[in-house]
Order: sequence, then structure tokens, then C-alpha cells
Amino acid sequence: MLLAILSGLLTALSMPTVVWDKLLPNLGSLAWFGLVPLMMAVRGASLKKAFRLGFAAGFVHYLISLYWMFIALHRYGEVPSPLALLGLGAGVAIEAMFPAVACWFSVALSRRRVPFWLAFSLVWVSVEWARHCVPLGGFGWASLAYSQREFLTLLQLLDVTGIYGVVFLIVLGNSVLNEILLWRRGMAPHAPAAAIGLFVVSLLISLVYGYFRLPQIRAAEKSSETLKISMVQGNIPQDEKYQEEMTVEIVVRHLVLTSKAEIEDPDLIIWPEAAFPGVAGPELTRIEELQTLKKPLLMGVVTYEGRIPDVWPAKPEDHFALHNSALLLEPEGIIADRYDKVHLVPMGEYVPFANVLFFIKQIVPDMTSFSPGRGWHLLTLTSGTSPVPFGVTICYEDLFPGISRTFTRQGARFLVNLTNDGWYDRSSAVFQHFDFSRYRAIENRRAMVRATNTGKTAFFSPTGEEIAAAPVFEEATLTANVPLVGVKSLYTTYGDVFAWGCVVGLGLITARVAFRK
Repeated sequence: MLLAILSGLLTALSMPTVVWDKLLPNLGSLAWFGLVPLMMAVRGASLKKAFRLGFAAGFVHYLISLYWMFIALHRYGEVPSPLALLGLGAGVAIEAMFPAVACWFSVALSRRRVPFWLAFSLVWVSVEWARHCVPLGGFGWASLAYSQREFLTLLQLLDVTGIYGVVFLIVLGNSVLNEILLWRRGMAPHAPAAAIGLFVVSLLISLVYGYFRLPQIRAAEKSSETLKISMVQGNIPQDEKYQEEMTVEIVVRHLVLTSKAEIEDPDLIIWPEAAFPGVAGPELTRIEELQTLKKPLLMGVVTYEGRIPDVWPAKPEDHFALHNSALLLEPEGIIADRYDKVHLVPMGEYVPFANVLFFIKQIVPDMTSFSPGRGWHLLTLTSGTSPVPFGVTICYEDLFPGISRTFTRQGARFLVNLTNDGWYDRSSAVFQHFDFSRYRAIENRRAMVRATNTGKTAFFSPTGEEIAAAPVFEEATLTANVPLVGVKSLYTTYGDVFAWGCVVGLGLITARVAFRK
């Protein structure tokens, strides 16, 4: 159990981690051996014990990585402390089930003469893929792939395999190290030649690919046309954001920062998620408070459809629906287009299984229930010499590779993420969320523009490098020229083929084992 807990600790610390308001140095290298203690613990264990050890490692990993859920629920969501702790524990326990299943499955296969290193690597990738899909649309936060956030040469692999290629390399490296240690201690009859060979070849191919791919994409950036974009970071404390008496001040603060940004003569100005404190109705064609705008503006705002009900909750005949939206405005505040967030946050933006969990609304009466948008579609900037389509993700939609990939396949020239990380205070989540945008940029070879309320506001190039970044928890404007690279990656074209390959390979091995006498 101590070995399992140690693995949970090491892998958690490989992620961006804040301790007493201080961000720890990058410890991503811990991921390359952080799973070895867990592998030692489960090797040869019973199936039940393997499951328990995997659950323990996962629970520690996700508890350290996701502790900020308590802050969002209790401090800003006004959920009572005991229930917020219960919610955190439930969320962590659900996530811990995935490494538990991985350990159980790996041990089960190894008992049928499948090499443990191969079983563990394929199972872990397959389970990681499943974690991005279920339950409730998935939650791939704190994946091992995000530990390599500054290893740019290796990360260029993302435009072929997505994050699952990086996960496979990390887990395979851990497996090889575990096999070598067992062999050196006399617990294995021979050196793991096949495992070592596969890891060395895979790592060399990945590094050589990254070594040559980086200058190719940088050259494409230099030869591409650019778009000048300015972002406004208002730094509005979350507990003030929806106070009625703060409405005017919030608008004024953003307009003052916007006036500073307009001096740079950008093609587009961006405000973060829910930056505008009002609610935009379906008949609205212009935001009067923003009629002084001289440049196109993209901003986050709450919108609604249908008739505002006279009595709450709304009745079906009202056809009333709230949306977390991004509005694209032309100069003088004229509404040109909008995108409604599709992938909502369970328990944050809606209550799943509302008929069963009806008591949640009684405990937290102020919880807002949003409705998902009707689909992912592009917005188009038309004020320049030629139309420029782009894709917008809101909040944690940038956690899901398929959404950014869908926008790119539809023709997005660049990607935008609007978010309000004020929910997380000064926790690890601010810096963990920051890296999702970097990965989406590399996967699709599109520049990523990340506008946040409290930080970290930044521009990422199609190589994953930071073009510019604003300091966190400060008012700021940030302007940069964004390259409109036209490269179409293999990942954009074919998606998670690598992950599916691991799933199919695992299925074939399992079938062979099941039918073998």
C-alpha cells in the first residue's frame, strides 16, 4: 500500500502543483518512473489486491491534482463544507476507479502469460482513453501526458498520436524500468529485451520526429499571414463577479483595458468567459454598453432563449434555456454571431440525472442550470481583407481534444479558449488548465489564443511555444501577432487512431487469452 501511495504522490507532483500559493518547479520527469512502485506492488498480487492498490494510487494522485474542486464548490459555489468535501471525495473516487481497473486487468492478463509490461502499457492507454469519454462525457484532467508540458521535442508527436502516444511512451518507460529492476534483483529469469527494444525504438522515433518537425512548423509560421489579436484580463475576483452593485465597475474596467488595447490597432479584441455581467436575450442585436467599440470584440456572456418565465422554475411551454456563450461583436457593439458552449460541466453548469438528484437544487438553490448549445460551429472574423474562421472553446472544453479537432476540420484558422479560472483561486488548477491549450495547438497545428479572467492569459504557437503570456492575478492587456498556419496534421485528419489501435490490440490479446486452453 505504501508503494501504491508513493506512485500516486510522484505522478501527482509531475503535474503543475501549487503548495501554499507557490508553484513548484517543473517536476515532469517524475512521471517517467512514478508508476514503478505501483507496478512492483501489483506484480503477482491477487486480482482484488491489485484493484485496491490501483485505487489507492489513483486516489492519492487525483486528490492532490483535483483538491481545487473543494474551493470551487464551497468557496464560490456556496455548497456547504461537508457536501463540498463529499463532492470532492466522490469525484476523486470515480477517477481512481480507472487506474484500479488498469491494475486489475493488467494482473489478470499477466496470469495468462501475457508479458506484464505489454499488458500494463496497452491497458493504461485504453483506460486513459475511456476516462476522456465516461462518465458524463469524461474528465481527462491530470493525464500523464500533461506532465511533459515543457518537453517540446517530444510533444511534437501530438500531431500524429494525440496525447495517447505520449501516455504510451511514459507508461512503457515505467514498465521497462520495472522489468529491469526485477531482473537485477533476480526476480526475473532474463533481461526484458523486447520491452527495452520497443521503448528505445519508440522514443527515438518520437524524438527524431520532433527534432525535424519543430523547424518545419516554425518555418510555416514565418511564411504564413498573421492576425493581430489583443486580450483583456480583467482580474475580477470570483466572489464579486455576479454582485449586482459591481456590474458597472466590471464593464468599465474591461472598457478601460480595451481602450488601451485599441491603441495597438488589433484585428480582434477578446474578453474572457462570462466577462460581460449582463444577460443577452434572443432579440438583442446590439450591446448598448459597448457602442464605443472601435474594433471587433469576442467576449463571454450568458445568453438565453425562449420566454423569461414569470414563475421559477421555468415551465416546458416557456421554452426557456440559458447558455454559456461567446458573442462576436462588430464595432459599435453590433452582434455578428455567437457560439453556445456544448460540453457543460456536471454539477457546475447543470445537474446530471436531475430527476434523481432533485435534492441538489434544494441544498444549493442558486445553482444555475445551463443548456448545451446545438453543436460546434465556427465564428468568422470579417473585418479584415478576407474572412478568417476560428473555433471557440469555453472553460474546460479545451480539455477534450475532439472539440478543437472538430473546429480545425471545419476550417478554423486559429483556436480560442475563453475561460474564467477565478473559480480555482490560486490553486494548481490555474496552471494545470493552462497547459491544455498548448496541447490542442500542437495536435491541430493551429495557434491557440487563451483569454482568462484572472490568468493565465497567453498565446500559443502551432508548435506549442508561448508567444506571449500575461502575469496571473493582475489586470492586463496582451497583444501578439498570431500565425495563421495552414498545415493539416495527421491527428486532425484521423483523430485518435493510435488510442484505438491500443484498444483493438488489447481486445485481440484478451480474446486470444480467453479462448486459449
